[in-house]
Amino acid sequence: MTQWILFLSVFLVDRLLKEVLRFLHQPNLPEASLPLVSGVLYLYRSEDLQGAMSFLRDFPEFAQRTLPAVFAGAFSVFLFVWIRRLLESDSSKANPLILILSGIASNGIDLLCFGHAMKTLTWRVGVSWSFNLADLAVFTGLSWLILQRLKMGRVHSDRQRP
Repeated sequence: MTQWILFLSVFLVDRLLKEVLRFLHQPNLPEASLPLVSGVLYLYRSEDLQGAMSFLRDFPEFAQRTLPAVFAGAFSVFLFVWIRRLLESDSSKANPLILILSGIASNGIDLLCFGHAMKTLTWRVGVSWSFNLADLAVFTGLSWLILQRLKMGRVHSDRQRP
């Protein structure tokens, strides 16, 4: 149960940030970025038009929106089934997958509704990177999953030593 609270927390906070910034980014309102960490991290709305799905830009608009959303939906179903099985056996291993699922679900909604992911945070140290909470959840979940697998490999290799 607590794992699904993690999913809802990440998903809903990301959606809320995106919707608030979408509302504030109206043509009649001035552009503004809110510094979260002065000189480093800003709350700012941008659109990822050159992102992971930019290879579809020559396709019709319907395909640009639908294909990534279908892929995200199919992968989300796969992750959901995997998570359900892990929750039955070892719930601690499901947390990284839940983070990944929440990020995919939120960015999938962006892809379906807007044809691109909306970025809400900008990191400005040397170069400028725009991302959102969903991206951060996917990155954190993948990193956590990799670390779990590396740790499991180390445990198995320690057991095989004489």
